[in-house]
Amino acid sequence: MLDIMNRHDGWSLIIALVGNGQEINTGEAGLSEWGRALTNRFRNWKVCISGALATNNIGDGDCLFETAPEGLQVTEAPFLHLGVSIRSYKAQVVSDFVAYLLSCNMDAANRCLVDCSEYPIVLTRDLEMAKRWLRRRQRGTRRIGLIASSGGRRLRAYGLDVRTELDVENWFLNGSDDVRSSHYLETPATEFGIQGLELDWTAVCWDLDLVPELTDWRVQAFKGTKWQKVLDSTGRQYVINKYRVLLTRAREGMIIWVPMGDRADSTRPVHKYDAIAAHLLKCGIPPCDEM
Repeated sequence: MLDIMNRHDGWSLIIALVGNGQEINTGEAGLSEWGRALTNRFRNWKVCISGALATNNIGDGDCLFETAPEGLQVTEAPFLHLGVSIRSYKAQVVSDFVAYLLSCNMDAANRCLVDCSEYPIVLTRDLEMAKRWLRRRQRGTRRIGLIASSGGRRLRAYGLDVRTELDVENWFLNGSDDVRSSHYLETPATEFGIQGLELDWTAVCWDLDLVPELTDWRVQAFKGTKWQKVLDSTGRQYVINKYRVLLTRAREGMIIWVPMGDRADSTRPVHKYDAIAAHLLKCGIPPCDEM
């Protein structure tokens, strides 16, 4: 975009709205990639940005420049920082809660949930209970759906294959009488299908690609017939960001489903699913009490 607009005679303007922690695939680098492009190739541009995002790390650490660039005119304006999420209109602290949950800051996550009373977040180990919970909230034009990480390959054992290509138009737009729609709760949308979009109520299906381990996360990828640990820092961050996307797709509330696992299946170890559920409970998410 910078290259194309740079060819224009006279002046041109690019307005970029860049969200933190949204990089989920190879080639995505967030705000810092804009900074590298400006520093390396487009020093003739005038840059206006929030001071909070110029060189100081905030939230998940994304910023425009690692160090203050030389020879580039940068103006910092506080009003350019859009610090309030309006996706979850009933609870502005949902994005903060998700950030604390994914940074394993359980105390802060618990404090955030105190202000989420109008935005229910609950946990279940029963997929059918999650579906019932959603259907009870599907009134009028309210939209419900299952969402899952593209790395959640063992959800297939429960009838949810994240590799199935999403029929996006019908999934998002068709009514509850259409088996292709999100309302039917048969096909989950992954982070790629739902990034930048929302539903009113979601069930987040959590698999073993992201498992709590002490004060950090064990990030895994399912290769062939087993889970393999992801060591690459970029690959790890992509998986964490996938769950950031999934956990912020609901406007009114969500239920998180963690499978029970199967002691007879080495790819679905019970203790790891239990560890996920325990972490979510420690972050303050209550178990679903609806039958």
